[in-house]
Amino acid sequence: MDITMTYSFDGWDEKAIHEAEGELKMARAEVKKSYTGGFEGKGMLEYTMVYLKEGKASYTGLERMVGSIGDKQGSFVVRDIGIYEDAKAVGRFEILAESGTGDFVGIRGQGEYGLGESGGEYKITWKVAFVNS
Repeated sequence: MDITMTYSFDGWDEKAIHEAEGELKMARAEVKKSYTGGFEGKGMLEYTMVYLKEGKASYTGLERMVGSIGDKQGSFVVRDIGIYEDAKAVGRFEILAESGTGDFVGIRGQGEYGLGESGGEYKITWKVAFVNS
């Protein structure tokens, strides 16, 4: 099934983990998100990023999402991999197998995204399946 949701950032706390002259900067960010639409809930995300050049970064992250899809409730973990450049993020995500709790035990999902400046809210569509339902 396809689910479409909108999310916004509730917090972004970024700290350098490696910064030396002539070397690429690496950073870690703790991110909080709120979701509405096909998924209603909250996300807690940890990104690790490397800044490749001015305005461009490669990132990977793990996000625990807690909330509901219709009448199903629980949590699951999403792996997010992408590139940020020219104020746009392009990447792909996957719900990690065996990460679902509650009604999300057996959930599977994946997709791709391209997000630009949008005034603080971002709309995405995921393909998800409930294997054990």
